[in-house]
Order: sequence, then C-alpha cells, then structure tokens
Amino acid sequence: MIPKIDLSVIEKLHAQCERRGVGYGLGAKADHLSDGPDKFSHIDCSGYIRVLLFHATNGALVIPDGSQNQREWAEKNLNQVGRYVDAASYMTGNRLFICFIKPHANGCGAVGHVWLLRDADTGIGVRAETVESHGGHGPNSRAWNTGVLIREVYSVFELPTA
Repeated sequence: MIPKIDLSVIEKLHAQCERRGVGYGLGAKADHLSDGPDKFSHIDCSGYIRVLLFHATNGALVIPDGSQNQREWAEKNLNQVGRYVDAASYMTGNRLFICFIKPHANGCGAVGHVWLLRDADTGIGVRAETVESHGGHGPNSRAWNTGVLIREVYSVFELPTA
C-alpha cells in the first residue's frame, strides 16, 4: 500500500528550493533521501520527485531513481489517469498526480521527465500547476498546459494524499 502524501510538506520543500535557487543538473541527486534543500545545490527531475515524496511521507515512500524507473514503479503501484488534460480538469486542493514523459515517445528526445501536478489556487479559481525540476531552471512550477508538457506527456497517475 502506498502511504498518503502530505501536500503541505511538498509545498514547504518546493518553496525552500525555489528560494535557495537550487539549480538543475542532469543526473544530479541528493546524497541522501533525508537531505533537505539546504544540502543540495543542483538536482534533476527524478531526484527531486524522489526526495519530495520521501519527505512528504515521513520516509515511508522510497521510489526508485530515474524517471523511467519511476514510471515503471507507477505503472505497477498507482491508478493511471486517462489523459493529462483529464487530471488537470478535475484538479482539487487535495489531489496530486505524478506525470511522465517517456524518451522517444510523443516527439520526445532521448531524455524523459517526471513531475508532480497539483492544485494552485490563485484566489481567482483553481488551476493546475507543476512541481518539478527541469533544465534551465531547477525546482520551480509551470502552468500545467505548458507546450512541451502537453505535447510530450506519456502517462499520468494519481498519488494518495493525506
């Protein structure tokens, strides 16, 4: 059984990474899953998601490293959502999705990607937004319908939340 994810922990760690200016580095990981944002200066997408989920479950969820290994884990352990746009359209404050781009699928090149999709209530309505670490930025958030994500998304799974 997959432990429930505490969304407030994800929000807190994500904000800390953004404030600290943690950068992106292909293949960059936290030395230890228990490391917080003060312990790494660069992190790739799969390393970032792995650390966030570990902390957001108080160490109870340890997923594999590498976005394609994480996708295979999700396929075996989580409920898949039909389409990416479906996840965004029924987003609420207590739902969380893990999304994947698969290498050499849907126009993607040789490198895949993983990110979380969550509610970002702006006060003028609910809209879905990413939690991710990606090239050129490191940990940050983008609108769910950013062009590259819409074009290349391969699969989406719902994560249980507290």
